[in-house]
Amino acid sequence: MEPCDHEPELPWYHYAHRHKNISFGKTLSPLSAQAELYLQTVANHIVSSSKQRLDGDLVMKSLICFIANCIDLHYSVDHYGCSYPRDVNIWSAHIPNFKADEFLAVVDYFEHFGAIDHKLGRYIELADGNTQSKFRPTEDFIDALADNEITLSIVQDATELVFNRTRHRTVKLKSGRTKTVEDKRRVYPSLTDEIKQIRQEVREFRRFLSGFEYSVNGLDHTIVYSKRRNGEPYRIVRHIKQSDFIDYRRVFRLEDDAILPMAGGRYYAGVCGFPKATRKQVHIDGVPVRRLDAANLHPRLAHAIVGVSTEHLGDPYDLDFDDGSVFNSIVDCEQRRDIIKTSVLIFMNAQSKTSALRAIADEIKTLDKYWTIAKELIDKIDNKYRAIRQITLKPICWKILQTCDAYAMSLMIKRAIERGICILPIHDELLCQDTPVTVEEVKQIMRDSYSDAVSHVRRIVNESDEYRFEVQCDVNKEIEKIIE
Repeated sequence: MEPCDHEPELPWYHYAHRHKNISFGKTLSPLSAQAELYLQTVANHIVSSSKQRLDGDLVMKSLICFIANCIDLHYSVDHYGCSYPRDVNIWSAHIPNFKADEFLAVVDYFEHFGAIDHKLGRYIELADGNTQSKFRPTEDFIDALADNEITLSIVQDATELVFNRTRHRTVKLKSGRTKTVEDKRRVYPSLTDEIKQIRQEVREFRRFLSGFEYSVNGLDHTIVYSKRRNGEPYRIVRHIKQSDFIDYRRVFRLEDDAILPMAGGRYYAGVCGFPKATRKQVHIDGVPVRRLDAANLHPRLAHAIVGVSTEHLGDPYDLDFDDGSVFNSIVDCEQRRDIIKTSVLIFMNAQSKTSALRAIADEIKTLDKYWTIAKELIDKIDNKYRAIRQITLKPICWKILQTCDAYAMSLMIKRAIERGICILPIHDELLCQDTPVTVEEVKQIMRDSYSDAVSHVRRIVNESDEYRFEVQCDVNKEIEKIIE
């Protein structure tokens, strides 16, 4: 379906009846007659018992969205089949004619029967941007959904490109202070020549991937993996389809930016959501896969783009804390590297020092004196990465890094297709058949692609008046450190 400037009207059953492939509860099953009857009965009861005049179709749609929010899975409410997390404020933005009244009527209905608790739970922003609902489903309600075999769908992606736009708005806190928050919205830009070309490339990649057979550990039926709900682990059985390995899409972020107005562009498919242990068991045409990871990608890419060497850097995730530091006195040795690695990645993608500080503090808030530790981490990281200080803690940093690694991945895909090699992109790593010839050839493709992507992004940035990167190092040598 062509991207368009408006959001098309679709019947409510697009979200529940057209794709019957995932069940909410402990297991998966097709949509049952019992589930259809349950949903319709509840919707009819809400309409008939409400003192308001409610739209029956919108009540049913709201009911489906409500149930999706109650389950710790991903659920699609997008017209073109893109999955969104169930706990993101997206309902009013992505469902045609969605209204707060119908949704709140559904919430009130289940609250009346003790199915949800408003005191704890997740926050949802509704149609007008001002109405909110906060709730958490009870365990009995979750079990009731499973008993009725409630089935909604993670719709298979039907479009090749996704475009998001972020807007900033000011929120007033209870303390009287204000803070700026980001809202991500799906947008439908006009088809430019660039967008048409990118879409065609993704289509060609899908056609190429469809010529191979994919399985997990020799089987192509189900995988079992664990998730957590309310702190308690439980198991989910997921049906694996060939389309999980084929239907890739690219996700871009549109910005009012003269340098990179269309940033990002990473590739996503169902396989990207598989647990790491499961991805290692993937087979392509019966051959086990090899995972080729880009080591310390963003720290080294940032230096390569700016044009400075990483010789002084050493281990990108090794920070020299004094013995008397709060970090060393509170954080266990086993936790230190993981915390530092997460903090460095936040630092690389943060748009300001304040946002980086808050994000790091939020990651380590279970620790004592977490705010002080976050400040120590920011200072140490900023000093370690002083050679690229002209881009860090600025909006330009995440844009050039994510655009660079996405552009490199697009080059890898083109070159792999030319050689007839099947590769599966998963964020910043690749899966390919584990044969010596294939692995070495893919590694060389990765080196060449990252090198070309660095030059491409540097050229774009240098064309602006704001930044000027002069190469002072051997870029190919820096790329060698990423692909070993």
